[in-house]
Amino acid sequence: MRLYSPKSLFQQLEAAKEECIRANVGVRGRGQHKIILPKALELYARDAGLGAQEVVAAVECHLPEGLRDAVRRSQQQAGRARGRGGGGGGVEWKPHNLAFRYLLAKELVGGSPACSRQLEKGGPVSAPLRAEL
Repeated sequence: MRLYSPKSLFQQLEAAKEECIRANVGVRGRGQHKIILPKALELYARDAGLGAQEVVAAVECHLPEGLRDAVRRSQQQAGRARGRGGGGGGVEWKPHNLAFRYLLAKELVGGSPACSRQLEKGGPVSAPLRAEL
């Protein structure tokens, strides 16, 4: 969970957007490279009336230089394949990851025996998230 402050909301949201793009965009494959984009961007593209290549162009500027070059090479290969009548290259939409986990530091556990045993085993402590007001 993140908290955003009103003073720097725009900057914080821009940083979160870049972090999300860098964590979820990639290039896969040999020969016929595919650009991997999260399914959420596909849904956004549909709502906004954008094509896959327009979405790629929008996220490309937020990628590290090495990945940006790989994306450009992938787009060039996909363009050549379309020109020859082939289908290769293009975009692959990565499905949503619905798994949710969080880790608690030993100091935050507060002496719970079950949590302490799990931490001693080297495993994460995960439990339903509860908020008490």
